[in-house]
Amino acid sequence: AAGFGPVLNWSYRSWRPGGVAAIAERVAKRLRKEFPNGVPVLHLVGHSMGGLIQRRLLADGIIPGGGRYISLGTPHFGATRAGRMGDWWSFRLLFGSAGQDLRPDCAFLKTLPLPPPTHSLCIYGGTGKDRGFAPSLPGDNDGTVEAKSAVFPGAASHRVKSLHISLPIIKETRRVAVQFLCDPGNG
Repeated sequence: AAGFGPVLNWSYRSWRPGGVAAIAERVAKRLRKEFPNGVPVLHLVGHSMGGLIQRRLLADGIIPGGGRYISLGTPHFGATRAGRMGDWWSFRLLFGSAGQDLRPDCAFLKTLPLPPPTHSLCIYGGTGKDRGFAPSLPGDNDGTVEAKSAVFPGAASHRVKSLHISLPIIKETRRVAVQFLCDPGNG
């Protein structure tokens, strides 16, 4: 944990009702239980939908400002694949209403504030070329999320040659994340 603690690593069930906002509320309850005297400033790392959950927690004031925020392959502006497959019963079964929040045209993403860019790092996967791992997706991509959706204006960014699912376990991802968290010049 590179000297950071406590490290809280929580999974969530995306298929439960209520979308990303409901998942964020369940995480908020866990945070309040973990920190009964108030949630302290936290540094956050969220993979994929986890980055959207951390944005919702920040926007709702559950987590106070001042921390650093790292997103790993988060579809900040939606995922083309979710837009294409969102109506499929298999997609709805696997991702539930939270999957609908990943569609590029959804109201949830359009109204969700971005975290402070000076305190944010977007790590995303891709090939570094005009065509990504999934030829059916536009531009560079990690096979699931397009690079252009995984980075937001003003935030630091770093591309890792990786598929979406592998982003959290790639050594380069961990090295860049720890460097960002430990460097006082970041944020």
